[in-house]
Amino acid sequence: MKMNANDVSTKLKAIIHECLMDDQVEIRESMHLVDELGLDSMGVVDMSVQIESEYGIILSEAEIETLKTFDDVKSMVLEKTQLKQQI
Repeated sequence: MKMNANDVSTKLKAIIHECLMDDQVEIRESMHLVDELGLDSMGVVDMSVQIESEYGIILSEAEIETLKTFDDVKSMVLEKTQLKQQI
């Protein structure tokens, strides 16, 4: 099943809303996860675990540390899911 960027974006926003415990927050592509959205370190870990579970991928600690914006997260998921589909 090929995922498109819109589907991934919608699901990731739902995951982040759940981690924030606030589904009213507007999430834009360029928003910083910590500085603008207010995710703390535990929120980032929770988000990462949910992403791994949702997409069947593994994010290393080093990869998680590179995720600064919503767009970073979306790009990482798209890259990893496309690589997984090629195997």
